[in-house]
Amino acid sequence: MWKKIGLAVLALLALAIAYVRPVYSVSLDGMELAGLWDGRTVDDAIALARAAAEEVARGDTGTPEPETPSPDATAWNLRLVNTSHPLPDDFTVDVTELSNGHAIDSRAYPALQEMMDAARAEGLSPVICSSYRTMDTQKRLFQQQVDAYLDRGYSQEDAEVEAAVWVAIPGTSE
Repeated sequence: MWKKIGLAVLALLALAIAYVRPVYSVSLDGMELAGLWDGRTVDDAIALARAAAEEVARGDTGTPEPETPSPDATAWNLRLVNTSHPLPDDFTVDVTELSNGHAIDSRAYPALQEMMDAARAEGLSPVICSSYRTMDTQKRLFQQQVDAYLDRGYSQEDAEVEAAVWVAIPGTSE
């Protein structure tokens, strides 16, 4: 269902882009829409976008949605962490230290290494610029940002609100 909605949104997005510059190739989940907008008028693009949206609304996209199993809600890699779902104060994780001084959850390290190797094999040079932080490190970074706002004359409450825009509140970083 989301793929169908995504295709309709993609068609509308391509329409918006067509006003700025031609779109020569667009793909979504491996579905190539190459050349869809090449040489077409804005009226053609509008008609195609409307047809795609109507097709999605009817549920008639020609391809059945694959059945996917429900994920295990208790799996370690599916834990939702944000301001509404903070980590418990006693949360711990085993980390693997990376050669550049960063760290990652040891359970995720093999997948990270595989991704980095694949990127390098494609001639890319991936760089990790932010990674796992201990609770103490996150508290220190957050407090530094709060202090910077306090130094600029913000109240404590306003400084914490503004700091949270730039630095995750400790225990809430995904």
